[in-house]
Amino acid sequence: MKKNYLLLLYLLTFGFLSAQDVELFKPVNKSVLDGALKEQVEKKSPGLTQEDLANWRIQGESSSGNKELWYYTIMQTHNGIDVNRGVAGFTVKNGQEATLNYISFIKDLQSKANSSSPSLTPELAIQKAANHLNLQIKEPLSRLD
Repeated sequence: MKKNYLLLLYLLTFGFLSAQDVELFKPVNKSVLDGALKEQVEKKSPGLTQEDLANWRIQGESSSGNKELWYYTIMQTHNGIDVNRGVAGFTVKNGQEATLNYISFIKDLQSKANSSSPSLTPELAIQKAANHLNLQIKEPLSRLD
């Protein structure tokens, strides 16, 4: 009797797993998102320049239950660094039709960025963080590679 239950459980499990439409993530062509961003941005956020829209990366993606729709979140970047609150969201149907859902890119970012390189060294950042937390650094800092 116990063997019958195990066999039934095995068959049901295998049957459900094989019936699932297992589709691995298929990345969208970045040009699809870029084209939608440049075409639809005026409606959602007028005043963004081409420079504001030029630098971004895909931050996250998820799919709908039927895998026809994919949702993408992109992050605005400046010199390879993510811009805080500079995000946009897209819905992509069948990997080709992208719709811009929301955008909060920073307008005229180039003029607002105060530096193109970090103003703190890693060592100085650690020292400032330790001071802020009232911690003493007893030995000189050294970089581990």
